[in-house]
Amino acid sequence: MKRYVDDAGLDVAVGGPCMSVGYFYKNNYQNFGLDTFMANTGCALDFYSFHIYDYMSFDTSKNDFVGRVSTGLPIEGVLDMVENYALITHGKTVDMVLSEHGGYISNDQEGALDLIANTYFPSNSFSGTAFEWEMKRRSVSEHLAVSSAIANTMAFMNNPHVVRKAVPFILLESASWDPRYYSTLLVKENFDKNSTVWHESTYVNFFKFFRNVEGRRVRVMLEDPDIQTQAYVRGSKLFILMNNLADKAENLALNLPTGGLETITLRRFGRNDDFTPFFTETAVQSLDGLQIGAREALAIEMTYSTGFSENMLLDEVPYYGDLVRQEFSGSRTFSVAVPEYTRARSAMLRISVGRDSGWSNDLEVIFNGTPLEVPMEDCADRLDNGSEYGSLKLIPLPTDLLQAVNTVEVSFPDQGTGGIGSVVIRAALEETMENQVYAINCAGPEYTAADGTVYIADTYYSGGSTGTDSTSGFSGTEEDALYTNERYAADFSYNIPVADGDYTVTLHMAENWFEVTNGRVFSVDIEGENVISNLDLFAEAGRAVIHDQIFSTTVNDGSLDIDFYASVNNAKINAIKAVRAVEPGPVYSDWVLQQGLSLSDAVTNADDDGDGFDAYAEFVAGTDPSDPSSCFRIDGAEVENSGFSISFLSSSNRTYTVWSADKLSGEWRILTNGVSGTGNMLDIIDPALSSNRFYRIDVDIE
Repeated sequence: MKRYVDDAGLDVAVGGPCMSVGYFYKNNYQNFGLDTFMANTGCALDFYSFHIYDYMSFDTSKNDFVGRVSTGLPIEGVLDMVENYALITHGKTVDMVLSEHGGYISNDQEGALDLIANTYFPSNSFSGTAFEWEMKRRSVSEHLAVSSAIANTMAFMNNPHVVRKAVPFILLESASWDPRYYSTLLVKENFDKNSTVWHESTYVNFFKFFRNVEGRRVRVMLEDPDIQTQAYVRGSKLFILMNNLADKAENLALNLPTGGLETITLRRFGRNDDFTPFFTETAVQSLDGLQIGAREALAIEMTYSTGFSENMLLDEVPYYGDLVRQEFSGSRTFSVAVPEYTRARSAMLRISVGRDSGWSNDLEVIFNGTPLEVPMEDCADRLDNGSEYGSLKLIPLPTDLLQAVNTVEVSFPDQGTGGIGSVVIRAALEETMENQVYAINCAGPEYTAADGTVYIADTYYSGGSTGTDSTSGFSGTEEDALYTNERYAADFSYNIPVADGDYTVTLHMAENWFEVTNGRVFSVDIEGENVISNLDLFAEAGRAVIHDQIFSTTVNDGSLDIDFYASVNNAKINAIKAVRAVEPGPVYSDWVLQQGLSLSDAVTNADDDGDGFDAYAEFVAGTDPSDPSSCFRIDGAEVENSGFSISFLSSSNRTYTVWSADKLSGEWRILTNGVSGTGNMLDIIDPALSSNRFYRIDVDIE
């Protein structure tokens, strides 16, 4: 099929086999069903696919649902294993499609729903209609499905390099063929297929929970393996998603920016005591004292007065081990190469595990000779269905333990047999900052130009009306779509949240209304400076001819302000593009070669000049790796009238943080941070003039 599709030149992805199960951790990770299909297709399909579900039943002794839970940590481990297997066996990783996902009551669903309904909201004392009672009864299983779908979706969002598409098993409606089908978003009143009245089921909570969430991914540091967490920024909005996989509430202390914070909206999805779902969305003043309940999901939407800009770009890269699907007792050693380990700002060791029930869920791990603490997930009991246990162990890795080739010794402390699906290191590598581009298609939808610039849909405007013109074939451009929509008025403005810095601003304009001179005359100010005065587009260029204008400006307040005002009829704008030039920081491998070192020095971090600082430390500090007298140190420390002075030679493209403590074993406090290096001596003053104080200086690359 794929050959025929490719030969026909069709833009269609071909894959399979849409396996009905994906619990490949079963039988110590020997239950892998994709291997034969991959081999038979030469691992050449556009994607490989399977379903992933939680299969639950109601346990009256526990008064709760139990069963095979594959969502959350288990599916993360399965995805790691599939990619690791494909890389080892076929020499490449593969795209994955989760062709169905969710959760349902797989054993006597009707009996379980009857038992719960009759216990918590019996029909003979229910205040609503019989249809409303049945919808509430059905919502018990719907909660299971939505909760599982949220856990899955959070896992898929954490694997964007793997998951090409995922389909929650929620049908829009089924009235024509089964009005009572269990997994539909819309239900006809009284389940009558001839009714014209539709009702939403609680499956809608899945879509409500993720509503509006999009943007640039933000690095999140949370070491609790039970709480799935994602964060994104879009314009002046920050979205935080959290899903608690455990039957245990947790108090949350979030370290978030508060400057310029305007509004907070908090969504909660969870389960009531009667097993029905709840969904709330409220405006809150603060997140102090925030708690996430057992098996609860939170979505936080925060709006700020200005937008966000990156101060660091990270590429989270998975590095796969040399062995996969290992069944053993005792211990086994894996090797994981991380050739770019010197660029790692953080790292996580991910070990997928499968074991028969009755054995310990603990692992012991020795990383490059150093024993690591392996966090035990609180949801471990839920991940054991009585036959087997499957999970993913998430172990924070200190970056100073990373090497070019890493040995990971994994053992089962009870000496029983178990399976390790894969051993993977995810390292967040610092990337060189590129030019930052902010572009808006004024009055129009999102548009991607031929040069790759994404003009977002119209936003950040104040005032004005919108218009669309059917003119095509604008002279001077092949980007007609940028000029057919316009925002216009006697006066209006754009206030675009950007990072502070120097910008090149392009105003995209073309006259597509007036065909006479003096039909439209207007002026433009950028950052309070007049840049266009009494422009007549038709007089300057004619009709349907682009007349783009380019200007330089500096933003110091986090907002690029552009004001349009007319002296004749209306001012107008078609699109705006602002580019901030970012000075690229040094790259370690380039620096090594510039210093006359070998690339092996980069890998081993050799100390060629014997000054006690290895190559990478000298790179970060900006010192000479061949000169033992050139090393980062405090050059002066003395009492002055204004306080105690610490002086040191700084390097450009570096920032410095000075810490102080009253004793070496005490608490270190920041004296000053974010100090930019100049290439000259820097003097830092501690006004406290303490008679007994210790100081430490950290240096980092800007």
